Amino acid sequence: MLYRSHGYTDCGNRPGINQDAYYLNDSAGLYVLCDGMGGHTGGKIAAELAIEAVVSFILPRAELIDAIAETDSEGKKLELLVRNAVQNACREVYRCAKRYPECDGMGTTLTMLLLCGKSAVLGHVGDSRLYALRGERVKQLSKDHTIVQDLMDQGVMDENTLKATPFAHALMRSIGRQESVDVDTMFFPLLSGDRFLLCSDGLSGVIEDDKELSGYMSSKDSSTVARDLVELARERKSKDNITGLLVEVLDNEESDRSRFEQRASNF
Repeated sequence: MLYRSHGYTDCGNRPGINQDAYYLNDSAGLYVLCDGMGGHTGGKIAAELAIEAVVSFILPRAELIDAIAETDSEGKKLELLVRNAVQNACREVYRCAKRYPECDGMGTTLTMLLLCGKSAVLGHVGDSRLYALRGERVKQLSKDHTIVQDLMDQGVMDENTLKATPFAHALMRSIGRQESVDVDTMFFPLLSGDRFLLCSDGLSGVIEDDKELSGYMSSKDSSTVARDLVELARERKSKDNITGLLVEVLDNEESDRSRFEQRASNF
């Protein structure tokens, strides 16, 4: 398999610094998105430091990852590796926050996707999201770690009521607010034609439904998808920084084609 990606970020309608950060590496199959929080510059520092920590953990282990992927049919070892990479990021951000008073309380979300041959692993903390498109079907693979999502899972309140509450975006998990964190991971097989969208809540919060998102993600020209979605969020007056990363999976012989072959199957 070959991978191709495009990313775009914008301050959106929120004045000041952009505290979103992202990393794309098609050769390594590594994609990371962070949405920082904490003071004027703390969030930006947290997001960039978390990405640096994940990258410095994963890239030196490239040969090990390839070897594991050949035999790890259930993905347990790959999930552990991704979980350790995210924990490494959490420790680094936490230590920085403790070391420098001006960074006290900073933190970030972190959503990463690691593609290894015909397999993939998600690593996730916070409310940035990973969506997958297979055929014409879009599915959210990550789960928001917010108070709202927790109350919805418990059936305490419905989604529309919760969205109107002042704590609608309050996080229950984040990177760097503590020395370690529970990390969600998911292992799944890849098919040629799969597309993935990693995005911050400044983008996901304005998408109407899966049908609308599918229309954008299945665009013939994959290079414009991230930018188009970010511009849509700006037009809809998103109140946060806006970031989108589009990743697509190609067979070797399909790598020079602009249109992918859609194959219907479920994740």
